[in-house]
Amino acid sequence: MENNLLIMRVKNEQNEDVIVHLDPRLALMSQPLEETEKDEVIPLLINKKILEKIVRFYELYNYSLDELSKLNIEIATDSLLKNLGEKNYQYFSEYMEGENKINVDKMKPLVDACYQYNFRFLWDLCQVVLGTEFFCESSEKGLEDFKKKFNLPEYNEEEIYTIIDENKEAFNCLNDMFMKYLENIKENDVDMNEMNDN
Repeated sequence: MENNLLIMRVKNEQNEDVIVHLDPRLALMSQPLEETEKDEVIPLLINKKILEKIVRFYELYNYSLDELSKLNIEIATDSLLKNLGEKNYQYFSEYMEGENKINVDKMKPLVDACYQYNFRFLWDLCQVVLGTEFFCESSEKGLEDFKKKFNLPEYNEEEIYTIIDENKEAFNCLNDMFMKYLENIKENDVDMNEMNDN
């Protein structure tokens, strides 16, 4: 590696190839980058601005896998600030249109890059950001609030069975996935009460 730096070829704003030199620790955050040869120029299918945004995230944590592994990556509420914490909330703020509303189109290049190159932790946080809007508290009130928020209709039992019949393949697939999930829990002897407490 030239000067122990990670060398990448990306596109600039004018869609021209540019070479950038980055901290080699970035490769530890992405399995595809980790598997590249140490002295080669790595072509990335993302633009320089998005790469810089990705680098800024890891710089926030000084590329520390120990610190990154302590991130709370879950959707526990409908509040982005509570789900992300202050530091990550500020990091994603340029994609926000209000306290808990995300401009998905604006964020899409970052999400695509994190998915394509499997950027650890950042990809997980992107999912938290996108999923927070759809959080539903597990209570009757939470369900009612969710239905109101998305203007979801009420269905009677007959309508529900009609929907299931019309979408039998999808429901069978979901049922199979759920049954495999339950089998996995049983095989791993996971205490359901312990899961509910978390």
